[in-house]
Amino acid sequence: MGKLGDQFGRKFFFQAAIVIFVVGSALSGFSHTMTELIIFRAVQGLGGGGLMVGAQTIIGDVVSPRERGRYSGLFGAMFGVATVIGPLIGGLCVTYLTWRWVFYINLPFGILALFVTGAVLPGSLRRVHHAIDYLGTLTLSGAATLFILFASLGGISWSWGSDKSVALVVAGVVATLLFLFVEHRAKEPVIPLKLFRERVFNAASSIGFVMGFAMFGALTFLPISCRT
Repeated sequence: MGKLGDQFGRKFFFQAAIVIFVVGSALSGFSHTMTELIIFRAVQGLGGGGLMVGAQTIIGDVVSPRERGRYSGLFGAMFGVATVIGPLIGGLCVTYLTWRWVFYINLPFGILALFVTGAVLPGSLRRVHHAIDYLGTLTLSGAATLFILFASLGGISWSWGSDKSVALVVAGVVATLLFLFVEHRAKEPVIPLKLFRERVFNAASSIGFVMGFAMFGALTFLPISCRT
């Protein structure tokens, strides 16, 4: 989404991400089966991913280099506030309304954001031609999905040593090796492998992994444990 925005205009793709997110939220609220909810949540996730990337890249276009750190800090602070307030608001919606309002609450804010960005965001943001690494994106997403399914279903739906669990791990390893092969040959790789030669990048990535592991694990499972 970020590279498509670089090539064809960030404002258009950012607003498209808002529309996708709002539509996904509405469909999630209308869903009647778990399968429908999963599919519509995937749609919502596509829009959410575009919003996260688009917001960061737009900062580089409309904010001077001297001010970018401050605005990035504001984005980070808002994320921290949202992780605390979001579950609280969701709990209130479920308690006093229905679970569907967890998704419906996004609609007015999304529509407002669409009009605001249309009015104040410059339409002629910088465009840069890129060679998009579609195969790298596909293999990286596939590897991550396979390992997530293994960690989610292993020991619960399937035993850790079952054929299905082992197949997921093997397929994930194969997808990872294929991703490394693709990135080695890609003109503009999703993750340039030369970054792993930098000690600063490795240290920052390791710290980010540990922090994300703890934070998202707590955000996901603490509400469940408190509910039960």
